[in-house]
Amino acid sequence: MDLTTLASDDTPGRVQRLCAKARRPVRQDILDDLGVHVAAVCVLHVFVETAVRALEGSGIPVAAVSTGFPAGLSPLPQRLAEIEASAVSRPTARWPTGIPISTSSSPTAASGPTAPSCAGPAGQFMTAPP
Repeated sequence: MDLTTLASDDTPGRVQRLCAKARRPVRQDILDDLGVHVAAVCVLHVFVETAVRALEGSGIPVAAVSTGFPAGLSPLPQRLAEIEASAVSRPTARWPTGIPISTSSSPTAASGPTAPSCAGPAGQFMTAPP
């Protein structure tokens, strides 16, 4: 399961509370019985550092919504700058399917600058596989 907050009025405190909930969303026996775990906490790109700090040591990845979310109408250079700001280099990161994650923010990247993107484990920038 993913825990997400993408509200325009989000605050560091709200993100920290969501991260605390991600660490223990329900009793462990319930999670075990259902075979469920927290896959990621998703936040606006301005809260990546807050979420990474709050989840430190938990193994829970942070996903960041970038590129002018929600409409994506900001100029391409600004969207690319948001992606760069959300990203932390992590060359071994992979999608759950095992496909290597593209770390390119180039407009000529196979998945393109408008493909869904987020910062994954420890902030790794990811684009959806083609």
